[in-house]
Amino acid sequence: MEQAPIVDADGHVLEPPSGMAERAPTKFRDRIWQIVTRADGSEWLRYNGGERPANGLALAGAGGMSAADRERALRGEMKYTEVRAGAFRPLPRLV
Repeated sequence: MEQAPIVDADGHVLEPPSGMAERAPTKFRDRIWQIVTRADGSEWLRYNGGERPANGLALAGAGGMSAADRERALRGEMKYTEVRAGAFRPLPRLV
């Protein structure tokens, strides 16, 4: 019996780094959740006028990665944008 392919229609784990801010009304963009990269390469979660380091959020997208990468995420050493692209974009999950 042939198996039907399984398509995950809404399997994102993480929000796209700037996707919510890009789609928000202009007057709210500075308040909407987004990941920003500073000149030194560090990533920060910015929302509602505040910022905090974003690296801790990478742990949520480390599923399916190597044990070493999951450990990096657990220690806060992995950037948000270093997780698998399929964590916030559908096309990489389909190919």
